[in-house]
Amino acid sequence: MPAGERAERKYRIALVLYLGLGILAWTTLGSMPVVLFGRTVPLRLLPELVLGGFVLRTWVAMQAERIRRDPEGSRERLERDGRPQG
Repeated sequence: MPAGERAERKYRIALVLYLGLGILAWTTLGSMPVVLFGRTVPLRLLPELVLGGFVLRTWVAMQAERIRRDPEGSRERLERDGRPQG
């Protein structure tokens, strides 16, 4: 299996695992209120925020990997979509 396919597979698996952890955290934690930055939020929201940060970080890393694998294709897509070049 080529490295690019392996990375894509790992990316999909990571997203599924994040989803599973999010569902597990949501169902097991209560909605007890906690104070966060001066606001009252449900306790179950905190791990969801942390997992959301991990999802964002994983997505950004995967986008960077795709660009590193095919920098010319990325430039062509940007030109085709009409976005300014860097």
